Amino acid sequence: MLCEFDRLIYPQSITAVDASSYMIALYHPCEKIKDSTGNTVTQVKAVGYCLPTSSNLRYDMLGHWSKNPKFGVQFEVESYNEVVIPTKEGIIAYLSSEHAVVKEAKTVLFPIEEKKMRNNADGHVLVVSDYEPGADYVYYWGFAWDRADIKTAEAWNRYMADFAQKVRNPMTVSIR
Repeated sequence: MLCEFDRLIYPQSITAVDASSYMIALYHPCEKIKDSTGNTVTQVKAVGYCLPTSSNLRYDMLGHWSKNPKFGVQFEVESYNEVVIPTKEGIIAYLSSEHAVVKEAKTVLFPIEEKKMRNNADGHVLVVSDYEPGADYVYYWGFAWDRADIKTAEAWNRYMADFAQKVRNPMTVSIR
């Protein structure tokens, strides 16, 4: 289910959330969802651990619907991937999200002649961060290329969401 964060229900403040927090939040679906009576769903109550709460980002949530006797129909989130909206605003929102080290992003568009020399590339993205000299700084940057396996913005977003999930949840191996 592709959706955008609306508001947190439980806990009442995002400052009370830690890595093991059970959460309840409302999301707006970005795709057409119908309930059992055929009405369009405009808001989804999601439950789970460490739910995403960044505004201006979209999330592809995986899970299942359940009906709680006390709280009604809700979506039990098993995992999610961040989805970058393929617009200037969406990319800037993602780069500036609370999980990123980027504080500001700006586009610099090429003049028409330079755009022609650069195979119709639109320009560059410049980013500003709060890097402290001597501190670790990790960033991931990339693009899609029509001669590679990733040919569309959607394929790139899927690849990046999968990669981000792996970075957030690295595989651990124990030898006994």
